[in-house]
Amino acid sequence: MRRAALAVIIALSLSTTTIARADRVADADALFKAAKELTQAEQWTEACEKFEASFELDEQLGTLLNIADCYEHVNRFATAWERWNRAQSWAKRDDDERSGYIEERRSAIEDRVPWLIIDAQEDSDLIVKRGDYAVPSASYGVRLLVDMGTI
Repeated sequence: MRRAALAVIIALSLSTTTIARADRVADADALFKAAKELTQAEQWTEACEKFEASFELDEQLGTLLNIADCYEHVNRFATAWERWNRAQSWAKRDDDERSGYIEERRSAIEDRVPWLIIDAQEDSDLIVKRGDYAVPSASYGVRLLVDMGTI
């Protein structure tokens, strides 16, 4: 009797997990389609948000490519470059045929990517903040990606 009850609990648990996963994928797909419509209307900022939300629900390489492209359109070249790099690693790992395309796109914006270099001694008392976090002193002198207007 206990085994039968345990089997039912496990089956229900697996069923609930499968349904939850299906809901996430369906929601991700709806967000992706909405983002594509926004790109057609050249509403890039809103599209980027929807692509990111879609990716958060269901990580797909194609969505990541759209995110990178989207950030290029809103001149967030550091973010776009980071996403192209991430996509390139993914494509190489999976031997994806889009690897060449991704490399071309990444390379095409490399010269447009802004960098921040904090010129200070690691042992100084200087505290540098980016947004709401303090940059570790080990980062001083290192090229850090930065989107213009977000320092």
